[in-house]
Amino acid sequence: MTMPKMLKKFLPGAALCLLLVPVLAFMLSGCADKDARKKAEARVALCLEHFDERRYPMALAECLKAEEADDEYPEVYNAKGLIYMRQGRFTEAIENFQKGLDLDPKLSNARTNLGIAYAEIGRLDEALEQFEIALSDDLHRSPDVTLTNMCEVYLRKKQYAKAVDYCRQAIDRNRAQCFAHYTLGRAYVELGQPRSTIDEMGLAVKYCPNWYDPVFLRGEMRLKLKQFPQACNDFWDVIDADPEGKLAIKARRYTERLKCTPRPVEPTEAEKSRKSERNPRNNAQPLPYAR
Repeated sequence: MTMPKMLKKFLPGAALCLLLVPVLAFMLSGCADKDARKKAEARVALCLEHFDERRYPMALAECLKAEEADDEYPEVYNAKGLIYMRQGRFTEAIENFQKGLDLDPKLSNARTNLGIAYAEIGRLDEALEQFEIALSDDLHRSPDVTLTNMCEVYLRKKQYAKAVDYCRQAIDRNRAQCFAHYTLGRAYVELGQPRSTIDEMGLAVKYCPNWYDPVFLRGEMRLKLKQFPQACNDFWDVIDADPEGKLAIKARRYTERLKCTPRPVEPTEAEKSRKSERNPRNNAQPLPYAR
């Protein structure tokens, strides 16, 4: 039986359509993947905004939505890990950083944060191993953060010369890395160099003016050098920033011991100017994490 002429004409077109079906399906799948990735990226950005403002439940909610949109986006797990680490949930933080690295072994920010989590639970050598791997990546976005945390680990290991070296490397990469200045200053305390500590605390305060731990430590070093009026000023700054905070309680003890002249109830113009430059949030400590 011969095939009808119309059917003969139709078959090549039908065959072509059948061939195009998987191609179109693949293209549509690719579009869906791109849309999912964009949604995940937007959610992670919101997550990190909330994280920066210390709104951790809201940050985690956005990260979970990002994971739901695209569970193969590595940055989701770095962001989730940051939240868990800040909450002291180090096992969950480590699991998430590791999951991000499983998806992308070159995710150096997650590797740095994995090292920080290890350091927080006392696994210092494993922390250093992760930092070294992160620094070997030429595309690492924030090597100053990694170097600062290496400085912190060596400080905890009481290897002060190495701590100083890595903090200086961090500052060479980013002069405004206030946590590196603060950690370097703490290393100088251990090395018996209070004047160098005062210098580094001044730089830490310059680049992070809303952070009062460096102000307090500078006050202690000025007290050690018998620079009593300057020490009193530092302690009063700490008290003014957060009168009921733990740091303020310690500072108040120093002002009583030194019999510091109480500050006037009405601030001077200089004090008003200084306070206006500072964020009203009390003691806004920077987080030495890799974003």
